[in-house]
Amino acid sequence: MKTWHAWFGLATMGVFFLQIAFGLATVTPALAGVFGGPAKAKSLYKYHRALGYALVASLLFTAHLGGAHSTWSLSPAVSSGARITAFWVGLPRESHRDLGCPERRL
Repeated sequence: MKTWHAWFGLATMGVFFLQIAFGLATVTPALAGVFGGPAKAKSLYKYHRALGYALVASLLFTAHLGGAHSTWSLSPAVSSGARITAFWVGLPRESHRDLGCPERRL
């Protein structure tokens, strides 16, 4: 792995799968005993949700690194205009809308 995109992608996916396991453990009655019972497992939901929001930001940042700073995107095969439009303008604009932020008129 030679790029920041690769390192952040690997770390983000590792945390993503841990997040899935944590979420399943908190909602599955058979696994709720790991946390001390269903009531305690439900009280941990706020941490699961907060980590989920952090993961969305990390996924978006990883996509930005892949499109704006990776060796593929900096190769002559990819035009700089398309790269700038897609990953410096389009990705932040669309992610802002997908996260439930109010729409701003430009």
